[in-house]
Amino acid sequence: MESSGGEEQAPLLEYRNKDDDYSGLQDEPSTSNSEMITEAKIQLELGVPVVLMGLLDYSVQIISVAFVGSLGALDLAGAAMGASFANVFGFAMLEGLAGGMETSGGQANGNGQQNLLGYLLQRGQFILTMFCFPIALLFLQAAWVLRHWGQDEEIAELAGEYVLYLIPGLFATALFLPVAKFLQVQEVTKPLAVVSCVVLTFHAPICWFFIYGLNFGFVGAAIANSTSNVLTLILLVLFLKFERSGILERCWPGWSTAAFSNLGPFLALALPACAMTSFEWWVWELVQIMAGWLPHPEIAVSAMTISFQAVALCYMPPLGLGTAASIRVSNELGAQRPDKTRMAVKVAFILAAVTGGLLAAALWLGRYHWATFFIDPSETMVVNTFVGLASVLAISVPLVSLNASLSGVLRGSGQQWAGSIVNNTALYGISLPLAYLLGIRMQIGLQGLWWGMLIGVIIQLVGQLSLTANTNWEYQVSRALLTVSNNSGSVTSKSVEYYGTFKTETGTQYPVKEP
Repeated sequence: MESSGGEEQAPLLEYRNKDDDYSGLQDEPSTSNSEMITEAKIQLELGVPVVLMGLLDYSVQIISVAFVGSLGALDLAGAAMGASFANVFGFAMLEGLAGGMETSGGQANGNGQQNLLGYLLQRGQFILTMFCFPIALLFLQAAWVLRHWGQDEEIAELAGEYVLYLIPGLFATALFLPVAKFLQVQEVTKPLAVVSCVVLTFHAPICWFFIYGLNFGFVGAAIANSTSNVLTLILLVLFLKFERSGILERCWPGWSTAAFSNLGPFLALALPACAMTSFEWWVWELVQIMAGWLPHPEIAVSAMTISFQAVALCYMPPLGLGTAASIRVSNELGAQRPDKTRMAVKVAFILAAVTGGLLAAALWLGRYHWATFFIDPSETMVVNTFVGLASVLAISVPLVSLNASLSGVLRGSGQQWAGSIVNNTALYGISLPLAYLLGIRMQIGLQGLWWGMLIGVIIQLVGQLSLTANTNWEYQVSRALLTVSNNSGSVTSKSVEYYGTFKTETGTQYPVKEP
């Protein structure tokens, strides 16, 4: 295919280092304020429903804990430990694996490869379901694992029993997460928030039915959680079947063995995405264990738990905006528009900074109310301990917000391996040792634990900023084309071929495929 100037252009499909010469691809048109505002609106329209979905899903967990809490402290401890074990070693891993679809699916959508999205949906469901089997085996041994970690014998047994009833929900999650990503990469997020709202509406009655109506006790909350996960899957499938815009029809190539025969490229993105998510969850669990080594552990653990819950709530908006950033970056790379990708990254960073600042102010100004939201005001020692941590927490929130946004950018551009190396080096190589040194060895307590973690979060931010700032987006376009091509390797219904470049009126060149 010839360019408008009549000159033959070399194809840009080959994989090259970012410092290689791209023959003029570095030039880009200037970005106007109106374009930045338009991009911000797009990201907010994508991100707000994802934020709402995260908050609603989090509320489901709170409702379950509230019901179990009425049964007694022992049941509450067992259910809380079981839920934490399942989240860290099960559901977080599935969420991370599904993150691989943000890259491959988003770039395929941006590139116009609609049929490939259908194959990726099937492929994602297959891979996540396969991972459920070893995770389920671990769930079956949860009590044994917890006992060998030095947990109380009775609590460990209850936690192990609780986890067993989460296994059906684990498999349902493996099926509905790819559906959610399938919608997100097409910039369809509002139905996900609606489905979460419906599930939340039914969750409390479901909890009551299993805990009290059928007299299943505390495991009724686990059964209710699994039921809500199954309900989420059913509602998403019904939405795809009956919605009128053709979201599924234009992407569904039919069931095919081709979807299950080219797993390598998908796993190459999904596994590092899983590492980015899972290892980050695990490090906070280890800090929670450290809190139990401090004097007056009942106060320290309670205050640390409240701190984590407060930061987790503040993390939901940046996480949703990070997902929006991932979608926009992957779509623009797939559409072969590096200049638009740069603008999406800039806007995502600005939105994350503003959001983080507002949340930090809300946390600081309402520090007492945050504490009493999670615990009775009569527990003055716990409340005062949390209030004393409010300063370091308020500093943490904007940094965590920026990290969430940059993680989304790295996922969208397929740089999960680099991101996981940066994150794990910062959190495990710096945060954990410093938290132990300051909090335990130097006996600074919870303040020491949090400052140790904060320093690692700063290093994480510097590393991700460096990766993003030094990214050659023209090079990432060529990588996106490779990602689409590799994932299409066994798909025969629609081939992917690239012929050359297209030069815009401003001089910017983009690799393109033949119409």
